[in-house]
Amino acid sequence: MEAINTTRTIMGMNRSGLTNCLTSLVVTLLTLFALFFCFHLFESRRAYLSAQNLLHLTKYAEAEEAFAHALNTLPGGERSLFSSDLLKITLGFGDLYYLESASITDYQKRGKLLQLAKVFYQMATDVSHLEVKAVSGLASVEADLQADYAKLNPSADNPHNAEKFFKLALDLYPAGINIHYQFIDYLALLGMADGLNQAVMRIAALYPPSYHELKNKPFFTLSLRNAFKAGLNRAVKDDICRGDAYRILSLMATEDNEYILAIAYYQAFMEVSPDSDYVCLHPLLGRPP
Repeated sequence: MEAINTTRTIMGMNRSGLTNCLTSLVVTLLTLFALFFCFHLFESRRAYLSAQNLLHLTKYAEAEEAFAHALNTLPGGERSLFSSDLLKITLGFGDLYYLESASITDYQKRGKLLQLAKVFYQMATDVSHLEVKAVSGLASVEADLQADYAKLNPSADNPHNAEKFFKLALDLYPAGINIHYQFIDYLALLGMADGLNQAVMRIAALYPPSYHELKNKPFFTLSLRNAFKAGLNRAVKDDICRGDAYRILSLMATEDNEYILAIAYYQAFMEVSPDSDYVCLHPLLGRPP
């Protein structure tokens, strides 16, 4: 009986020892996996930062290798659960190919780079369809593809159209002033007068100081200047940047030699923004400049 009990005790100890060994093995494997996982994630992020620095230095070939390394070492790769890292890498690839295309004069090579940029910007929108950088990137790429195709095939139907991407980008980020500028340039290039008038009115109502940028554009006609004024009046009515709207209206009236109206607008500006006085407009009020 004692022998049986002793045997059972030994067997129990063996089972306990085996369980402990298996537990230790599992813990060790999980630890190694976690270390391996963390190393790859760290390496991916290091490569991404390196790629961004190389891109800033316009070292496109080296930047491409670094972005590729960042993507290859990211746990999960193109299907990674680290969506923010994947988004940054795909946007980085898109920026790389788009910026590189600007330095290429050969239409065929340039077209290939633009198509690559389009692929990666599209991948970025697949990661996050609300990412405005990806959508605005698609708009810029598609605008260039559209312009290049028109030059090479002036009589053919153009398969490219950037307008929908610009509109989507502005829906996602209405305050994106640079996107507004790009959209206006795009519409002017295509000679889309109605859309151009509306776009100029929108940016005037949103950001009155944009007048300083637009008035020097070769396409800024009297019609567009009037559209800009209409946008400024809308800004005043909707109380959006009302002070800036009055100030630009005063400046435009001065350019038109309508000094009484210019003074009235400037006085309205000072009522709205009493702490914002522009010395360059002092002559309107009879003050020394």
